Amino acid sequence: EGLPTRPDGDPCRAYVTVAVTELLRRRVRRTSAEAAGPDVVWDEAFDFDNTSACAQVVVDVWDRPNTSGRPDLLGKAVVSLADCRAGVPHTFFKHLLEGKMVIRILFDFSELPDHETEAEQMKEILGQAT
Repeated sequence: EGLPTRPDGDPCRAYVTVAVTELLRRRVRRTSAEAAGPDVVWDEAFDFDNTSACAQVVVDVWDRPNTSGRPDLLGKAVVSLADCRAGVPHTFFKHLLEGKMVIRILFDFSELPDHETEAEQMKEILGQAT
């Protein structure tokens, strides 16, 4: 939410990388699509199996350039799984360099809920129950 526009006035073409960083390994996933505009929503879930409770989740928001070149980092958020109780969904509101993001983490030792159940739970957490 509130992502900046580019110097030329075009909206950013943002995407996110999510990394789980542990002592001896780092695993990274990327959103499947870019989104344009200041208030983008990806609504994607990433499953990292066999993750330590001491791991950190690092979320980077990037702006893909219109031409060839390197993407610009719009912001980063770091969440320690040590701050999460197993089996309980946690919602984090993190400020970026410009704008903010909402991250939902479920650290659990069992199977994740299906997408529809998780979407309903998220609506309840955000006060958007139907």
